[in-house]
Order: sequence, then C-alpha cells, then structure tokens
Amino acid sequence: MLVQQALKAGMVMNIREGRFPHFADVLYQAGVISNTWTLPTCHSLYITRKGPVSIAGEPLVIKRTTPNRFDEQRLYQAIQKDLLGHSCFRTFLTEIWSAGVVSYTVDFITRTVTYYAHGDLLRAR
Repeated sequence: MLVQQALKAGMVMNIREGRFPHFADVLYQAGVISNTWTLPTCHSLYITRKGPVSIAGEPLVIKRTTPNRFDEQRLYQAIQKDLLGHSCFRTFLTEIWSAGVVSYTVDFITRTVTYYAHGDLLRAR
C-alpha cells in the first residue's frame, strides 16, 4: 500500500531543519488526508483517499501512565526542538506526552496539527 511505502520513505529521510513539512508532502502525495496519533500507545490512524489505515505502534516506555496536566510551554519547546531537527520522532512523542498531550491530528490538506489533552482541544499550528 502507498501509505506504508511513504512511511518507509519517511523513515530514511535525512532532512534536519524543516523535515516534517517534507515528510507531510510525501504522505499527502501517497493519498493521506489526515493522521491521528494516540499516546502513550502510539496507535496511529491514517485517513487516506482510499479509506482508513490503522497501525498499532510500539507504546512509549514511560514512568507515568496517566497524562500530566497540560503544559503549553513544554509542548511549544518539544515542537521547536523537533522542527530544528534536535530530536527523533519517539523523543518528540515522549516529550509531548510529558506536556499533557494525549493525542494529536495532522490535517495534510490544511497543513495544521491539532493537539488534545483529556479530550480537549489544545492548540493548532
């Protein structure tokens, strides 16, 4: 399937700064419309032009299994660190979990990311 091929291509990309927008383009060209990650299980749901694709990820190894209270500053720092290429994807997931994020959705059409804590909308970029 194209989504799995796009994910494999994204894993070998060697782009530092601005890497997420490039990866988003690869997924969009493969037919992905949106992608929702659920933490800490790392379950991912891709909505594609041909239907949904669900992928069970490897859960995060964390000390705390209940979410922290939302900390906007910690979320912002995790996003900035990732955008600059100073973290790997699993580190990013762990850091946003620590900031109180329980899930997030990437909309590849509007090119926004929406973060959620305890089912509440947090922030979109």
